[in-house]
Amino acid sequence: MLRLLGAGRSQIVKGDDVGEDVFYIVSEIAANGEVFDFVEAAEGLDPAYARQIMTQLVSAIEYIHKKKIAHRDLKLENCFLNDEVSLKVADFGMQKIFDGPQGEVLSTKLGTPNYMAPELLTGGDESYEGPPVDAFAVGVMLFIMCYGKFPFSEANDVYYRRLHKDPIKAMNVRKIDASPEFLDLVVGLTAPDPSKRYTMTEIKSHAWFQGPTASPQELKDYFYSL
Repeated sequence: MLRLLGAGRSQIVKGDDVGEDVFYIVSEIAANGEVFDFVEAAEGLDPAYARQIMTQLVSAIEYIHKKKIAHRDLKLENCFLNDEVSLKVADFGMQKIFDGPQGEVLSTKLGTPNYMAPELLTGGDESYEGPPVDAFAVGVMLFIMCYGKFPFSEANDVYYRRLHKDPIKAMNVRKIDASPEFLDLVVGLTAPDPSKRYTMTEIKSHAWFQGPTASPQELKDYFYSL
């Protein structure tokens, strides 16, 4: 899988399976560690830097979805930075092909609780769509990028309900100064109804995404200044 995906997009970690009786995964080195650690060190990123990372992330996930693959464990801890501070999506251990001749019905509830969509927390064996699950995780990732904290612990807690009932009030209670455009994007990505979540294509045309964006070189310079 890494061989297939990594060959087609620079934002996906390149790798290969090696071995006969025992399999090893050999992948490229992402020398600058997790995106999560970068965001934590910066205590949240300026929107211009966040947009550059989002540009790379959305490109990677859009490509994965076009290949009819759902990642199903997207999180900042599974995104890495190489020596050029370019994003690399990794850890495809939970991926599944969801359409086409090899497509499977997705029903296994898995992932990391902070990033899991509501339909993954039901406890039943109902099927779900892969791309909206990934979109939900991207919404959580975006919030963390900009504010250095999670928007909620799980998609059924009081913070999640407040965010979707009255986003501006929810942020005021937490003393977070978030723009209406930003909140619209986060709320749209983490909508309770998976059919109403923004797709990767829709993210690219969203008002927040059109704001000032750091260049790859500016992102690199900022990273090494920390």
